[in-house]
Amino acid sequence: MFQNLIFSFVTYPYNVFSEIMKIIFLFIIPVFFISNIPVEILIQFSLKLFIEVIIVTILVFIIALFIFKKGLKKYESGNLINVRI
Repeated sequence: MFQNLIFSFVTYPYNVFSEIMKIIFLFIIPVFFISNIPVEILIQFSLKLFIEVIIVTILVFIIALFIFKKGLKKYESGNLINVRI
């Protein structure tokens, strides 16, 4: 249900939303990075927007990598050789 709610916002043009909603859909729930921003870059290329997308993509990747490694470390510490049956 939540996925359908998110995709319903993606069907509307980027310019319809207020600035607060744009910030929410760009940074909190990044659905516009998936749908509208690449289309916006293709329609009218802006070097500034392209660089911003690259920077945000790198930041999200670094955050995801950090969270993955932290979770992997917890998973590794819970692994026991002796299992009680």
